[in-house]
Amino acid sequence: MCKLSEDASMRCKSFIFGQLALTANWILFVLALLLAAWVPEKVITSRAICLGYFLLITVCWAFYFITYIGSWIQKKYSDKPILQWLYVGGSTAVIALSILFCVWALPVILITLPLLICGSRSGKTALLGVIAGIGEFAALCCTVLLALLLKALLLGEWEFAGIPFRCDMVMLIGGVLALAGMFARGRMLAGDDWTIRSAMKKPLVIIIWSVTIISVIGTFIADHVQKNILEKVRKEAEITFNGELSADGMKKVLQANRKTDAAFYDKLDDLTRKINKSMRFKRGGKGKKLAKPTAEELKKRQENFVKNAALYAGLNKLVAGEIPAYPAECKDGSLIQVKPFHYRILRSASFALLTQMRYDPENIVKYSELYFKLVNSSDGTASALAMQNRMVKFWCKTVAGLKNSGKISGKDFKSLQTLAKLQAEKSDIAGRLKKLAYVEAIFAYDLYRAHNLTTIAATGAYFKYDRTEALRSLTAYAKTGNMTVPQRGIAKMLTVPFEAFSQQYEEMKAELNEL
Repeated sequence: MCKLSEDASMRCKSFIFGQLALTANWILFVLALLLAAWVPEKVITSRAICLGYFLLITVCWAFYFITYIGSWIQKKYSDKPILQWLYVGGSTAVIALSILFCVWALPVILITLPLLICGSRSGKTALLGVIAGIGEFAALCCTVLLALLLKALLLGEWEFAGIPFRCDMVMLIGGVLALAGMFARGRMLAGDDWTIRSAMKKPLVIIIWSVTIISVIGTFIADHVQKNILEKVRKEAEITFNGELSADGMKKVLQANRKTDAAFYDKLDDLTRKINKSMRFKRGGKGKKLAKPTAEELKKRQENFVKNAALYAGLNKLVAGEIPAYPAECKDGSLIQVKPFHYRILRSASFALLTQMRYDPENIVKYSELYFKLVNSSDGTASALAMQNRMVKFWCKTVAGLKNSGKISGKDFKSLQTLAKLQAEKSDIAGRLKKLAYVEAIFAYDLYRAHNLTTIAATGAYFKYDRTEALRSLTAYAKTGNMTVPQRGIAKMLTVPFEAFSQQYEEMKAELNEL
């Protein structure tokens, strides 16, 4: 046992609380994830888990700050209660900062305070204080990072979204600095009365580090177990959807056994840009862009329509042939970044066909057939559904407007009604929703591999658990048609709204049948 001076007892407590604050971050974080994975949401909410974690971590750091500053205050001003009350007030302010996780305001406190406290001592002691301050700031940064990770996993709130943030590297560097800072603080507080070696032999410190080691080992075991479970669920999902949860599977959905041709979309884009530019008029002033075109503008558009006959003929010829698939870049680990840029081109081409329907209603049936070729050229994703929904509504509105104005004959209108009913009959809603579930399953599985949250064993284990729940939900929907919402986590926050998708398909079908 070491010999303690008059205030060495509080110094020793400061060291022990510092050890506890450093190691409890990870231990409590792992416990919070275990609660989230194994305790139903109806028993304890994700927000309650996060709040409990924040509170416990704040208490750990608060005890450390109080004992650290208090050992100096009580020694220097033992006979001045007013200054001790100021110390209590200062400690309360630091606790408030910890509660709010304002770590960027703490470096000045943690690094400069040792210089003020130890200014009358040796330079070595002051240097140890600065190292300790840097280390403690790093430890606080790690605490905040773990708090943000917990929020991201349980509440779906990730403050570093879109930033290539390596959590494991930050935790490693921060942990090393924190450890060095804590030992420097212990050496600075110990003086000549007791040593770090003797403090490290204390049962409480041994228990703290033993639990930490067990927790770290446990996170790697949990990560391995969850990986095996996820792989099992993935295989079941691939059998259900009859396709791989990979970039190759995504390519098959987007291409639908069609050849790809980037040149086709380049040419289609060039034609539609020229056509739409000639039919557009710029208006100045607020709200004038949405105003109805004037008679003069309508006349000008009619003239431009006639002038662009060659462009429209080229568009019709291009769309009349086979519409190839867009050569989207699909890569495992980054499928969430796949953007359907060709949807914009298809929408522009559809507007050009609607223009022909308005200004050349005698050939409206031919233009409508080409229009639905564009509508059916993309399917399988939520973005495609949104585009198809808008295109069908625009077509129905255009046909209804032309019918009411008497610009199309009764014979042509009956042909259009037949075309609309055939289009509605082709809408295999159940099959399309299953394809949507397959696409979402691909995204769910790919996301766990791509997201930087998986770079820490504990978060990786929970994230694998979260993806597993998402895949189970989507697989169950494909089998039964019923959506089972995951209880907690990002999977719950991002549950696919299949009821809304089904409603959109039903609305499209009803609108076509009611024409």
